[in-house]
Amino acid sequence: PWRLLWGGLLAGWGIFNLVEGVVDHHILAIHHVYDTGDSTTTLMLDLLFLALGLLLLLVGWSMMRAAAGAVVMTVGCAVILFLGFVVTKGSILNRPAGT
Repeated sequence: PWRLLWGGLLAGWGIFNLVEGVVDHHILAIHHVYDTGDSTTTLMLDLLFLALGLLLLLVGWSMMRAAAGAVVMTVGCAVILFLGFVVTKGSILNRPAGT
């Protein structure tokens, strides 16, 4: 559960950084990450901010996939055990001692 939570938080922060970076820094030019006075350096810092957002999104997404995989495995094992019990009509539990 913690991996799913932290993965969702990281992915959410990454999406926010990407949207905010593209809209505020590039489309509307409301502000920049750090305005150095040199347009090349300012652009590089804005692009690094977008790269950080993408990194957060990818790490968060991979954490959520790993957590979801663990949940799917757990549910899958429970379903297989249940189906085994149904197919054998509970004979697994009704065996005489010593067999």
